[in-house]
Amino acid sequence: MKIKILFSFLVFFSLISIGNLYSQGTLTGTLVGQITSFEDKKALPYATAVVTGTNKGATADLDGNFVIRNIETGIRTITVSFVGYETKKVDVVIKSNLINKLNVTLEITAIKGKEVIVTAQRIGQQGAINEQVKSNTIVNEVSADRLQENPDANAAEAIGRLPGISLIRSGGEGTGVVIRGMDPSYSQIYLDGIELPTTNISGISIYNLKGAEVFKSITPDMEGDAVAGAINLKLTEAPSKLNFSLTAQGGYNDLNNYLKNYKFVGSISNRFFDDKLGVLLGIDAENVNRSDQTLSASYEVKTVPTQGQLAPLFVDGINLNDETRINTKDAGTLILDYELSSVTKLFLPTFFLILTRIILMSQSLMEQTMGLLATQ
Repeated sequence: MKIKILFSFLVFFSLISIGNLYSQGTLTGTLVGQITSFEDKKALPYATAVVTGTNKGATADLDGNFVIRNIETGIRTITVSFVGYETKKVDVVIKSNLINKLNVTLEITAIKGKEVIVTAQRIGQQGAINEQVKSNTIVNEVSADRLQENPDANAAEAIGRLPGISLIRSGGEGTGVVIRGMDPSYSQIYLDGIELPTTNISGISIYNLKGAEVFKSITPDMEGDAVAGAINLKLTEAPSKLNFSLTAQGGYNDLNNYLKNYKFVGSISNRFFDDKLGVLLGIDAENVNRSDQTLSASYEVKTVPTQGQLAPLFVDGINLNDETRINTKDAGTLILDYELSSVTKLFLPTFFLILTRIILMSQSLMEQTMGLLATQ
């Protein structure tokens, strides 16, 4: 009897010991950090960080930040890589139930091989292309560099340069986007993942964006009626320290002998409370001559059609109008962001827009009654 009792105690304590060893072996921690370039200290968006020997890893965001969760405790080797840069392996001690930090800088590397012809890409757009390649859906990624490299009037004009995107124009200026030729009602526009009530994005300045995503196939997190696709505009945030910029443009309209075309875009930003609170204020003032000429015609049916044939249509009037239109736009943006933790941020964007279209004169250049046969 004593032997049985002793044996039961041994089994019980063995099970407890095995359970303790197992629980200790499954303790995990979280690793956060930033990946930057050694040469200019700028962030490397979409660089990858992987726990060597596992399938756990993460892709850095536009600011180079990454988060890897549920890493087993102990000394782990992290492999960090980015296209065009030398891959680096770093050992880090992972402690349980803690947010462990690791910042890595990568150096540009040269690959020797046969002579090739290459086209240069800015770092921001290079990261956007990497994201396109890794995406599991049809998506076009556009960086802030690419959005701002052309003097486009607004965000719609900039996105309209992408393949499969056409514009809805008013007075020669893009106001809305059309994806894959389908009606705008079958598309969705998002601002940092928040759905906008309209596809008219002419009031959003390209200087307030740090990138844009154009999805040409819907994913489970999108609305079911966005069968044509969706566009997600990514708002910029205030960089560290005081920053300000001012862009001025002018123009002359030879058709109307108009000298008052102008556009001013300015911004000022700073971060406070140990860089936790960011404040960015942007202004946009614009005056542009969008005059155009319109052609209209009227027709009528003068005879009864023969059975089985279409009625002949006769053009009875043609009007050609010269319309002088002046568009003025005053817009402002206030973006507040607050860093609650290394993995959580709050954004509070505010916009206002005053858009005025003034038709100064609508003159008929030609108004003629005609009796020409149009179709038969």
